[in-house]
Amino acid sequence: MKFELDPAFWNAWSQYSASLSKVNEKSAFELTHHEPFFYYLNHENNKNIKTLFDNLMAKKTDVINKYIIEYIPLNGISSFIDIGGGLGSFAKNIKMHYPHIQCHVMDQYDFTKKESEGVTFINGNFFTAIPSGYDAYCIKNVLDDWPDNQAIDILKNCHKAMQKDSVLYVIDMIKEPNDAASFDLYMDTLLLGRKRYKSEFEFVAKQAGLSITNIYNLNFSTENGSNYIIEMKK
Repeated sequence: MKFELDPAFWNAWSQYSASLSKVNEKSAFELTHHEPFFYYLNHENNKNIKTLFDNLMAKKTDVINKYIIEYIPLNGISSFIDIGGGLGSFAKNIKMHYPHIQCHVMDQYDFTKKESEGVTFINGNFFTAIPSGYDAYCIKNVLDDWPDNQAIDILKNCHKAMQKDSVLYVIDMIKEPNDAASFDLYMDTLLLGRKRYKSEFEFVAKQAGLSITNIYNLNFSTENGSNYIIEMKK
């Protein structure tokens, strides 16, 4: 079954109008299920939908991986961590092309730490703390899951973890005025998240003490927009 067709997601559309209220700060999904989307996924009896979601994210990563590998500047990088990296397919791809780089993935797992295919997986929550000491940090398809205040919190934790010469790569779509709105509705329903214009990325970066130093066009687009690597530094 497709993730989007699972009843847990589909039923949330009934609360979409209510989620647009200015006095309400909850997504349609949270109004329907009485807890945020990612909390819902972590319940033992919701493993099926978590698997669907993880597989959807891994599939998206597999499609875009070859474009990221072509354009992401990793010369001189010896350590790399993918924040919210899920099953680790992107980090494993980095390791395959750059075997000298120490590759780690941080996400919410049911274990503390483990290794697989040369990649170290670390349990953690990017709203609490992000491990320090890496040359390169990566946030791929994460910030679009969150409204500005929480996106800024994630970036602030990246700022705290980064050394003065570390780099953060935000891999995401940059919205254009004529882009379709369907994916924004999808993110709104689940998380109150959304795609951002370049100026909006500049805003959340600045609020976290970071600056955008470069933007790399991946020359890869979907029906929802064009994909970029947004380079940020302290």
